[in-house]
Amino acid sequence: MSYDLFLRPRKVAIGKKDFEAYFQDRRFYDAEAGHAAYSNEETKAYFSFEWVDARDDEEGELYPIAFNINYFRPSYFIMEAEIEVSALVRAFDLVVDDPQWKGMGKGEYDAEVLMSGWNAGNESAYDIFLETPEQRSHLRTLPSATVLQAWRWNFERDARQQSVGDTKFVPLIQFLEVEGQMTSAMVWPEGVPLVAAPVDRFILTGENLLRRRPDSTKARRHLPWAEAIQILAPFIKQAPGPVVTFDYDEMPSEVLDLLLRRSSEPVSSTIWPQDRVLDREIVERALERLPRNSR
Repeated sequence: MSYDLFLRPRKVAIGKKDFEAYFQDRRFYDAEAGHAAYSNEETKAYFSFEWVDARDDEEGELYPIAFNINYFRPSYFIMEAEIEVSALVRAFDLVVDDPQWKGMGKGEYDAEVLMSGWNAGNESAYDIFLETPEQRSHLRTLPSATVLQAWRWNFERDARQQSVGDTKFVPLIQFLEVEGQMTSAMVWPEGVPLVAAPVDRFILTGENLLRRRPDSTKARRHLPWAEAIQILAPFIKQAPGPVVTFDYDEMPSEVLDLLLRRSSEPVSSTIWPQDRVLDREIVERALERLPRNSR
């Protein structure tokens, strides 16, 4: 199931070469032969644009550009897609044909209606997919606020890393299942200085740490955020908002002691791709709408 939007230039004609040239230099696109597939490895969002010369509407108007994005996805998918659709509309002054339920219809593009229309279709897709017990058994969810916080952080991570340079590490927010519970996490390698946002736990990594504990195995080790912040308080700089910086040139002895102590406590866990973890509130609404004998 997917959302399909069709676009055409309002006045000035564009050709397939213009379409391909536009996407050739944009980040996260694999563009060739009239097809531009977007895939962001940092957020796991994906969707596509395609040049389709033959697509006419009922009035004979040609809508040569098709946009496609799947349903039954986390809510942030359309937020990332909106950025790209809106940029394309501005670049070529496009109007739309949106046949979706609660869509824009024909005429002016509206970013808010793009998002609300996809969200409505996405909720319907949750209803359909969750009818089957097999789909329900594979669900992994987190609150929408957590899903969106991770998306915003990961979407901006590369720019934040460039702004702080090589002296500090900006990790991705990842989703981690620990003993059946979904949590948010960041990798903390070798105790290096970090720029971080609040998560449930750190995943401790680094060969140097392991070498200091010959009794350690290579099982994954975790450190709760609250415990780390308590120990690191003297070395933390608070940025505007929730962002914190672990600010030191050499690892303080307090930090080393904390990491070595934790490095002997392996935890069984599974990292889940961000696009596989759905909004808990949307799932709960869909499950409430199921017939009682199907739950």
